[in-house]
Amino acid sequence: MRVLGLNSGTSLDGIDLALCDFWSEEDILNVRLIAHGEKQLPDAIRRQVLDIIHANRASLDALTELNFQLGEAFGQACLAFCEEKGIRMDEEVDVISCHGQTIWHLVEPHRTRSTWQTTESAVIAHLTGKTVVSDMRVADVAAGGFGAPLVSFLDAMMFCDPIKTRALQNIGGIEAATSFDTGPGNVLIDHAVRHFTNGQMHYDKDGQMGAQGKVDQTLVDALMSHPYFSQSPPKTTGRELFGDVYCEHFIQEAQAKGLSPSDVIATLTAFTAQSIGQAYRDFGPALDECYIGGGGGYNPTLMKLLQEQLPNTRVVLMEETGIPASAKEGLLFALIGHECIHGRPSNLPNCTGAKERKVLGKITPSNNYLAVMRRALDGQTERGVVDNEVYYMLYSTANLSRLSKDVLEYTLQWTQGYIWQKDPFRLVVGRDEQGLACLKGTTRFDDCLDDEWFIVFLLLKISDHFPDVVIRVNDNDGEFLLIEAAMELPSWLDPDTSDNRVYLYQSNIHIIPLPKTPFEIMTIPPGKLRTRDAVRIVRDESIATVAAPNIQRAAFQRPMKYPAALQDHHHKAFATVPIPVAYLLQQDPSLIAPAIEAFYTRDALTMQASTRMSKFPPSPSTTALITFTKPLYAQLVSQKFYPPKLFTLPPRSTGTLYKRAELGMKVDYDIERDDRWHRFKSALTRNQYFRDELPGSALYKELEAQAKEQYLQTWRQRSEEDEEDQPVPFHKRIDALLADFDPSTFKPTSNDKEDDDAWLNIRPEDLEALLKQHAPTASARENLQGSGEMDLENMMRQFESFLSGGAGLKGAEFIGEGSDDEDEEVDDDEENEEDEAPVQFDVAEFMRLLHPHASTADEVEENEEEALDAEVRSYPNLLATYRPSVSKIRELDEDEHELNEDDTVDDQVSINLATVENLLESFKSQQGLPGPLSGILGGLGVVLPRDEGKENEEEAS
Repeated sequence: MRVLGLNSGTSLDGIDLALCDFWSEEDILNVRLIAHGEKQLPDAIRRQVLDIIHANRASLDALTELNFQLGEAFGQACLAFCEEKGIRMDEEVDVISCHGQTIWHLVEPHRTRSTWQTTESAVIAHLTGKTVVSDMRVADVAAGGFGAPLVSFLDAMMFCDPIKTRALQNIGGIEAATSFDTGPGNVLIDHAVRHFTNGQMHYDKDGQMGAQGKVDQTLVDALMSHPYFSQSPPKTTGRELFGDVYCEHFIQEAQAKGLSPSDVIATLTAFTAQSIGQAYRDFGPALDECYIGGGGGYNPTLMKLLQEQLPNTRVVLMEETGIPASAKEGLLFALIGHECIHGRPSNLPNCTGAKERKVLGKITPSNNYLAVMRRALDGQTERGVVDNEVYYMLYSTANLSRLSKDVLEYTLQWTQGYIWQKDPFRLVVGRDEQGLACLKGTTRFDDCLDDEWFIVFLLLKISDHFPDVVIRVNDNDGEFLLIEAAMELPSWLDPDTSDNRVYLYQSNIHIIPLPKTPFEIMTIPPGKLRTRDAVRIVRDESIATVAAPNIQRAAFQRPMKYPAALQDHHHKAFATVPIPVAYLLQQDPSLIAPAIEAFYTRDALTMQASTRMSKFPPSPSTTALITFTKPLYAQLVSQKFYPPKLFTLPPRSTGTLYKRAELGMKVDYDIERDDRWHRFKSALTRNQYFRDELPGSALYKELEAQAKEQYLQTWRQRSEEDEEDQPVPFHKRIDALLADFDPSTFKPTSNDKEDDDAWLNIRPEDLEALLKQHAPTASARENLQGSGEMDLENMMRQFESFLSGGAGLKGAEFIGEGSDDEDEEVDDDEENEEDEAPVQFDVAEFMRLLHPHASTADEVEENEEEALDAEVRSYPNLLATYRPSVSKIRELDEDEHELNEDDTVDDQVSINLATVENLLESFKSQQGLPGPLSGILGGLGVVLPRDEGKENEEEAS
């Protein structure tokens, strides 16, 4: 189940979003972080929230309006986030889990405990069409708890260490340890910065102001005398205690003592660090590690002071756990939402003070409510699988951050200039499904299988160049390398036994075997392997895990074509395009991929966007040589597209001129389309945002203006704290390239020749060559046939042996069902294996026996047909299964073949034809239903097909 978690913290610095995939395996809940990011709250809403919190009063109409405005802002943030990340809301998100915006949190003694997180979930559900979980603190407060900290649930599940004492400290608006709030975090520092800069700055960027000032320790000690810091956990706090009013009083007191603005901020920074250090000294054990999340982790001055407060503790950023700090709160609320849907509690009473565990959150149904709840009730929490996506994880004992840079630099010799269909090869530090630290990446390759095999080639090169690295790679089909080698695999290896047993190491496939002896059980755990154990086993030279050469050859048949195959990946073609477009594609050929994708997936609304061609008008134009990939070129030329009014194409009779102009028109349209707004508007239309109003009506224009204002606010320049590994948006890449563009100096590249696109048409001989390429080898065909080849005489001998055999108290015994004593004999075991192999009914031999004097011409024709059928059947279905399928017995219509009295049977074969005819008649009388004969033959390994020919004739008559 995929859950999109949302949160806007006390600091009001934006909406954090994290899309997570949850699935269960053997009662273990697994999570994968798919994407995360931040969206800004509209300034007007942000100011309104701050005014309400500061003044501690507001009219009912203002509060009601704010609730719906926040719902609108959060809903639009969901749509914009999915748009930016390339996530299809309708297909790739199941549930939205929204914490909302905390307005007030009242948990003081002698007062009725209460809390209010406003954000109307019904608005989010309406805009997105997704079921929403919200209002997550009230259940804990109702049970006598503080409603915080909720993060302790996530910390306990994901970050516990059996050896080290570890703390996870969030420094957002409020400081929160795993089990209680330690005090004010950035809230006082941020307010002081706004105060002294007249609102020009909202936080102390890089801790510069705090670093320039001098700490007044006397004031710090006075601040630390607040009763909250001596109160034993569980406890929680917020702006109602350490808010702007509290900070204003402190600023006045500090200025009365002559402190400068930098001194005030330095003192507040020291106060924040000391409150955290004092909390751990007073209420916690000695720490080995303290991981810092939240905005405070990016304040070097605060981090330095915090390390001084905890001198014997390793104080590091949350990123070293493999979870980006900016994603943690979104991940937390996605987890709580997932547990709410499944009816499981997610508070920890020993941390929140509640009397009992509670299911947190309230559910707001939407379009997919029944499907979501049915899936939850059925326990269907399997991992969501995205088609055409390859996953890869690199395990190493080296520093992962440094290794990531080294690996990407090493692979640059092959990836530079490569055009990816969807996502590039990239690595981030993270954790796998079992929590083991690794470098991991995900690449969507859509229709371009070459991208997937190129990545396998890169991984093989990495495993060879970095000998410590163990690699796991799979896609939506699972262990696709085994699928390639399906015909060569040992019989024990199938989808049920291969999980977590296939790795790449030192340029080889390693397959971890099943233990066969008690001694091997000591080194190879039976059953499902943990990743940690699997990596250890692969590195252990004393355990034979290297796959057989025939498996290596079959699995690596396609990746081993690289790097030579890189030359065949691209397709160059001339196109008549506007000069700026030619310049863009000359400077950055990879722009063609997202452009064609947008064109290929366009809809009616987005097609209306670029008809004016205001950014890249058709003239002045030039003929330029453009580099595509073959799949992209095929997608583009196969699309029928009628030219907008601004385009005038030459007549079709001009041949090459028309072809280049039409191709250029499509490319220009692709680049022109900054369709983020129109896709955004399309999503609003699908979700009834415009209330069935006709375009052009007064209400429609009003709603469109509101949506456009929200869209522009959402798509403002992203924060400077964006992660480096996030790809630069398409429109920003275009704007950056055009910043210094001078059309008068541009000369298109036209020296090279364009490629022949005859490959678009597949000739019969090419198809045959492709089939032969994937045909099984001689050994594979032998494995496919096994020892099941059996002529009719042997089948009849088995049947007669069965009829003359004995029976016990349990009924008749089939071949291979001997006594326990017999099973202990090796020879008997081998015989049983042969008997249990699938029986192949040799139709040709059967017909030869019935008609020994058939005409030569007919025989030749039938033999040719049989040979052709056999050849077609020999090509394996590469994606179906690891094991070869059992051959089915072909249909036989015995009514068309009768024996003459003069017919004789080959002397070497003695068959009672009367018995055969009786068997066939008996089988036909069952009319496809279970019966005694099918049961007996099934025990002998023989399955006869239904006589559908006769039935069809009867129906026709």
